[in-house]
Amino acid sequence: MMITLTKVSYIHEADMICMKLTEAGIENFIADEALTFINPLYSGALGGIRIQIDANDLEEARAVIGDEQPVETGIFQCPKCASDSIEYENISKRSAFLSLLLINMPLTWKKRTCTCRNCGHRWKDKQPHPEK
Repeated sequence: MMITLTKVSYIHEADMICMKLTEAGIENFIADEALTFINPLYSGALGGIRIQIDANDLEEARAVIGDEQPVETGIFQCPKCASDSIEYENISKRSAFLSLLLINMPLTWKKRTCTCRNCGHRWKDKQPHPEK
């Protein structure tokens, strides 16, 4: 089973890490390589270019890449399944859409709802987060 070892922003960084892993005899794969060739800006939308390896080679691969950090978990974690694949909704999309339809102006209300992409569990986020 292939797992994500690390994520990088640019394809040349991914190539350099893959060369190090190949020299050490670790089979690797750049998961999002084709999309970044179509448009390099897609790597940011995907959350980075993923470098994947076999799960059995994880410790050896971390030792080989050395200074590059492995993927950390996200800001949020699902309380039900402990997954970090979370969608954070800051405003109510439904109310914004309805107000746009009715009065031709989107009105937004704070919602702060988290949804787990793995199990579908929804919960309200209690902590205020800085606006981007």
